[in-house]
Amino acid sequence: MHAGTWKKRRNSKMHDIVRDAALWIASSSEDGEKFFVQSNMDSSKITDEGMHESINRASFVRGRLSEIPTFLAGCSRLSTLFLQYNPLYKIPKDIFLGLKALRVLNLSSTKIKSLPKEVGELNNLRLLNLSNTYELERIEAHTISRLSRLEVLDEYQSHYGWKVKGEVDEESVTLDEILHLERLYLLRIKVSSTGYFPLGSTWLKRLKSFHFHMVYNNHESFFWSDIDNERVVELIGDVEHLAKCAEGMLNIATSLCIQDCFVNRIGELVKIVPNLEELFLFQIEGSDNIWEGMVKSGGRSSFPKLQKITAFSCQRLKSLIPHDLLQQLDNLEEIHVFNCHNMEEIFGAKVVDDNTSEIVERAA
Repeated sequence: MHAGTWKKRRNSKMHDIVRDAALWIASSSEDGEKFFVQSNMDSSKITDEGMHESINRASFVRGRLSEIPTFLAGCSRLSTLFLQYNPLYKIPKDIFLGLKALRVLNLSSTKIKSLPKEVGELNNLRLLNLSNTYELERIEAHTISRLSRLEVLDEYQSHYGWKVKGEVDEESVTLDEILHLERLYLLRIKVSSTGYFPLGSTWLKRLKSFHFHMVYNNHESFFWSDIDNERVVELIGDVEHLAKCAEGMLNIATSLCIQDCFVNRIGELVKIVPNLEELFLFQIEGSDNIWEGMVKSGGRSSFPKLQKITAFSCQRLKSLIPHDLLQQLDNLEEIHVFNCHNMEEIFGAKVVDDNTSEIVERAA
């Protein structure tokens, strides 16, 4: 089966982080704001003409900047700075020291390799966007923990992987710093660790939305799921070890993506996600029936909230959902199957006895 879709009904749910962040920025605007916009220019052509201390917002989106204009350091009232989609590769350490009023900093889709600790001087920063920073390798220690007013930290599809204490040198940031962000409500990061994570379910419940891309021991992963849900956890590599380390996250997660791993059975793993609404399987190798031995006919619902299942490039799978499990998925609405060449059926057979089986009727 190359591709297939089954839907019981459509439930329109939308959680657009970019939209939410934009609404948040708009709601914090002030009367009499002054804008400075220069786009599609390289660093040598950027001038400070029209730029003065009273400027509130500056945008250099989709330019050709290889470095941040130095004249920005004198803009003490600057509250919003858009630098996304520029080939920036380095941030001068002193550029932000004079920008005490900065609330929004967007460095997404740039080529920066490190985030200096001077960013921690931005005491009023509410939103830090580092998404799609594919070359980001280092965040200096005590950079994030000092951003006491930070509400949004977005590192979706960033190369940088957060680790726990003891796995990095003392000059690099660790996951513990995030615990100091008492106003944080939206968090998307990559976690690349083998240790137990300090972000437990009690702390995480304060967040409105999170997306953890969890990679075991620097396991290479270039695929971030675009699951449209508020509490997403992805497990890549040794998923059983990661699940033990991240039990607090999984206890309150609503979406789970298991990818690029060898696993024979996922039933016990998924059971520790009691609020599961969406399950995404990507490049799963192992048994051709990953639910084997998990459910029995007449058993109570194992996943009372599960609404959507997606399988992508799972070449060993021959059957996606056993009949007995299907009977327990009362809220299942959608099933999507892509590039699973050996899959013979989405819904498994109902076993009547040792010699006879009845194929469950497929929904239209």
